[in-house]
Amino acid sequence: MNLNLYTDYDQSLETSVLKDIDSVFQSLKNLILTRKGERLFNPEYGSNVHKLLFELYSDEIAFSIYNEILNAVSRWEQRVIIIPSSSEVSLDIDSHIYKLRLVFKVKGYGQTKFEFVGDLTR
Repeated sequence: MNLNLYTDYDQSLETSVLKDIDSVFQSLKNLILTRKGERLFNPEYGSNVHKLLFELYSDEIAFSIYNEILNAVSRWEQRVIIIPSSSEVSLDIDSHIYKLRLVFKVKGYGQTKFEFVGDLTR
């Protein structure tokens, strides 16, 4: 018996359904990249990360981005339990980017930890 805990649609050009942990990763990406107000029937969904990316580069803004992501995930992605001590948004001033690292557990996957990493740019 093939039991999938979570499903979502693949955002690439392929027409397939994502399952289990891939669904969670896609959902996190969508949540972080969706601007509040962008979804017509759910205007509160998303984050304000894009607004913070246009502020001057600083560690304070990196901390604000981190908090914005944590708040969005805790509100909209109930499957994910972020581990704050292992997660961060750090500034790479030479490359003019913020580096995101989220370490989290997924409900239904026991104590297994997953890592979501990426670069946040304007």
